[in-house]
Amino acid sequence: MKVIYKSAETRGKQNEIQSAIRQGLILIIENGNTHEKSYMLNEHIVTKLLTVIPMENHIEYDEDMRIYTCSNSSVPALFGEGKTKNEAITAMVQEAIELADDYVNDPSIFSGVLNEVQQFVMANLVLAEGNKEQVKEILKIG
Repeated sequence: MKVIYKSAETRGKQNEIQSAIRQGLILIIENGNTHEKSYMLNEHIVTKLLTVIPMENHIEYDEDMRIYTCSNSSVPALFGEGKTKNEAITAMVQEAIELADDYVNDPSIFSGVLNEVQQFVMANLVLAEGNKEQVKEILKIG
């Protein structure tokens, strides 16, 4: 079931909207002028969607440089380096947090670069608000 609200209506119906979202409904907020739609989802739905997104992490060792490089093929330009696998993973998690900050500060630099799945992952990295354990869960890396 979907519920559609006009953007002007949302201000006065916040409690009703939050209650519907808690129940698992997907709400649509529509701009009456542009007919642009935004969707509001329950946190549990978003978390479940993350579990079905394929997330590929690669850890490689460079014998010449004697470092590990950890990269994530689902998020462009996301990698970390370190003397150990753990250091490389930690560096990649920190890079994800910084990338999420960049995404919030200037989303236009990502315009046309990220596909919808990548944008969904980035949005979840933003919502993690720098929580390293949550970022590891999103990236599916231990």
